[in-house]
Amino acid sequence: MSDKLYRVAYVSRSLLEGDDGTISDAIQNILESARKNNALADITGALLFSGDYFGQVLEGEETALDELLKKLEQDPRHSEVSVLCFEPVEQRIFNGWAMAWTGPLKGKQSEVQGMLRSKDEIGVREQGLSLINMLDYLVNQQQGRENSVRQPAQAS
Repeated sequence: MSDKLYRVAYVSRSLLEGDDGTISDAIQNILESARKNNALADITGALLFSGDYFGQVLEGEETALDELLKKLEQDPRHSEVSVLCFEPVEQRIFNGWAMAWTGPLKGKQSEVQGMLRSKDEIGVREQGLSLINMLDYLVNQQQGRENSVRQPAQAS
C-alpha cells in the first residue's frame, strides 16, 4: 500500500432541497461528518457549495481517497460526480483542515457548472486546477477572518 500523497478535485450537482435553513442544516451535517471521518483517515480538504453545485478538493493517501470517492459517488445528496483530477502531489494545500468550508458561494454557480461540462482530458485537468486554486484562495481569505471555522485534520 502506497503512502504517497495524492490530491483529488471533483464537482457534482447538488440534490439538496428545501429552504435556506434546511439546506444550511444539511451542509452542517456534511461538514461534521466529513471532519470526523477525514481526521480519522488523515484526509484534508475543502468544500465549496454554490447553491446548485458542490466543488471539493481532498488530499491524502491514494487508497484512502479511492475509498472515500466510492462512498461519495453513492451519496444521495448529489449526482453527476465529475472527477477533475486525481494525481500525486508533494505537499498538502489544506494542511490542518479536515474539511475547510468556504461558505455558500451562489455567485460561483456558472464557474462550477462549467467544470461539469468540460469533457476533454486537458480541459478537465485545467478545471481541476482552477477549483484547487479557487478553494485555496477562498480558504486562505477566510482564515484571517474566521479562525473558528478551522478544524484540525488530526484528532488531538
